[in-house]
Amino acid sequence: MVSHPLSRASLIRGLAFSLALILLIAACSEKQAPLPPPLPADMSTFDTEIVAEIRLAAAEVERAPNDAEKWLGLGLVYHAHDQFDLARECYRQGLSLQPPARLLSARTHYFLALAEQRSGSLEAAIRSARRAIELDPSYLPSSWRLGLMLLEDGNSAEAIEVLEEVLPRASDEAAAHHALARAYLQAGEPARAASLLETWLKRHANDRHARFLLGTSFRRLGRPLDAERELALGAGARPEWSDPWSDEILSRRAGFSSRLAAATDLLEADPQQAVMRLEKLQLDRPDNATVAINLGIGYRRTGRLEDSVSTLREALRIEPGRGLIHFHLAVSLSELARRSESRETGGDLTAQALEHATRAVQLQPTSSRSHAMLGEVLARAGQTEEAAASYSRAVIDPQDPAWLHRLGGLLCQLGRWAEAVQPLEQYLIRTGGGDTDALLQLGVAQANSGQTEAARRSLQRALAGRPDDDRIHRALAQLDGSRRGGAGPRESGGRH
Repeated sequence: MVSHPLSRASLIRGLAFSLALILLIAACSEKQAPLPPPLPADMSTFDTEIVAEIRLAAAEVERAPNDAEKWLGLGLVYHAHDQFDLARECYRQGLSLQPPARLLSARTHYFLALAEQRSGSLEAAIRSARRAIELDPSYLPSSWRLGLMLLEDGNSAEAIEVLEEVLPRASDEAAAHHALARAYLQAGEPARAASLLETWLKRHANDRHARFLLGTSFRRLGRPLDAERELALGAGARPEWSDPWSDEILSRRAGFSSRLAAATDLLEADPQQAVMRLEKLQLDRPDNATVAINLGIGYRRTGRLEDSVSTLREALRIEPGRGLIHFHLAVSLSELARRSESRETGGDLTAQALEHATRAVQLQPTSSRSHAMLGEVLARAGQTEEAAASYSRAVIDPQDPAWLHRLGGLLCQLGRWAEAVQPLEQYLIRTGGGDTDALLQLGVAQANSGQTEAARRSLQRALAGRPDDDRIHRALAQLDGSRRGGAGPRESGGRH
């Protein structure tokens, strides 16, 4: 039988096409095959409870490798424990699966944006945040998060555009108002920030962070009295950037990091309980500097100053270049020096405190409290001029109004009366104006800088608070003498 040439060619072409199709399908199948769940290179660095959480979430992925929700769950576990590279890998793998539900995709892009931001990849974070908003524009925190990312990237104009667009739909969200006020301030528009915040505070008068931002706005507008009032009301306030989706990350925390956070949170309310918890954590992690720092703080707050110093020295051995440790060592050594009954021992402890305070400023040059601590130690060491200089740097951002009082007192000691007036006035505004010693110091400073009537008012206010104080009577008598041609007050006033 003779085969037909045309049919043979057709058969060959058909076989070739089928083979190509099979290879293409195989290649596509190989390309789309899900990856195994990523695991940390060294599990031994994690607490056993965290390892259990990781293995549980990874097993869920292995059972359902095409389920984007499972990949999101594993990513959240990594995210909660600061494993941002692994978290991003999981989020991206979940997004690569087809087709993820629209809401799930929006949430995954949102978490990816947060992980990119924490990793320092702002451009990628902004892209993911925009995509999350496209997929679910009803979830408003995505918009104000995007605004904050744009601010961090230095793009205040676009941040304002994003935040102004979302604000009408977020009329009761504090975070959106805070973010937009910050954007206005960063763009050099304090009047718009003040207007926004004043309107917001009419309905939310107890929003302390809004008051802090309003005080900052007033300061930039040249309204010092209004600024000090609002800054006093907002002193110590911190912004709250939480939202329901980001709270999911916190809910995934387990093990050591969760226990450390809980113990640290107790330092203010119940330092004794905090110390007990931190001591147990230190047994588990003797080389963890963060545990040692917080335990050192706890010891100081419970009066165990020697234990505080030794524990902080151990923290310094673990992380010698960490400015926060030097700062707290300076604080504890300074308190030990104050309580020392031996002049020689007190002098030695002050010298050690000065060494650590100086190092803290070198490592944290923008930290106001490091400059204030250095100022306190320098004052104790008798270096008044240098102490005043340090406090002057601290009060650029006066987190503690007491720094203003100390600066004013030091300037009075140096006879720099006119310079002393402003920090003393600011201190009294921020603390309600009832500190008799500060009023006396202010009155003396005002008298010696030629502000006679203001001095009289300050001294009379001081006398109302402490009518039997001879120093106030003497300052008033000297003030009257100066009006009749005698010498005015020269003493610094206050108790040092």
